[in-house]
Amino acid sequence: MLALAADDVHAREKQLAGEAVGTPVPPAHHPALHGKPAKTPPPNFADIQLRVFDLTNSNDAVIVLTARAREPQPVVSGEDTVPPKDFFVSEVAREDLNGDLHKVSSNVTDTRHLDVSPRWELIDAVDANGDGAGELLFQKFSDAGSAFAIYRVIGDQLYPIFEGTRGE
Repeated sequence: MLALAADDVHAREKQLAGEAVGTPVPPAHHPALHGKPAKTPPPNFADIQLRVFDLTNSNDAVIVLTARAREPQPVVSGEDTVPPKDFFVSEVAREDLNGDLHKVSSNVTDTRHLDVSPRWELIDAVDANGDGAGELLFQKFSDAGSAFAIYRVIGDQLYPIFEGTRGE
């Protein structure tokens, strides 16, 4: 699960680097300068919470990981050193009968982008509609406040059952 989370944090870092206007990419990440791409070290994880649920009573595990991730080292850009970013990661995966993980959902955000992508915090698994199958209850935190959301895992997708509105 941490490997899935690390891959998603790196993907989000690349996305944010592409969005930054006029921000040069650090030389360590230029494959043309080194012949091959540099292996990016994994982020440092903290506040890791791993929960495993059998939502449908079928012995198919649904695994939820939430954690904070920090870039392993500051980014040096010219003469400036940019402090490492803190990311909030929420991963939902399903384990099949062979023990293979299938990513269901991934949410990676940072404190500067909570207005666009809220931070997800798992509350618990609940049977929200009384049908005997469990759903995942999350609280989403954004710049505008927080809201609750309930999702059902079906196959390799997360389907919204309820999404509250964020209050001011």
